[in-house]
Amino acid sequence: MGTRAESSQDVAAVTAPPRGKRPKRFLEKNDALSLAASIAETEEKKTLTKKEKHHKLLQKDAKSILLAKKAQAKKERSKLRKQRFQAARSKGIETDPSNLPETRPEQEKPKVKRVSFA
Repeated sequence: MGTRAESSQDVAAVTAPPRGKRPKRFLEKNDALSLAASIAETEEKKTLTKKEKHHKLLQKDAKSILLAKKAQAKKERSKLRKQRFQAARSKGIETDPSNLPETRPEQEKPKVKRVSFA
């Protein structure tokens, strides 16, 4: 009996962990590095998407400003055209484009000299 009890104690000593306080280990050394790398990667993705959205917003603002300026210039041109038309009408000038003289001076073409060899 004594030998049997001693052998069971030896087996229990080998398989059972020693009693006492042990530090808790949730992560290994490499696990902490990989976790930090993945967190940094997700944060970088977030900042890139925010940057892209901001850039697109600025582009849209710039385009809308340019379109507004273009529309304003078009309105001013039409207003000036209308004012010229009304001024010409009040002066009694005919504004029909077919009856108006050409505004470009005609260049005088030199007479073509013809030479015949006969």
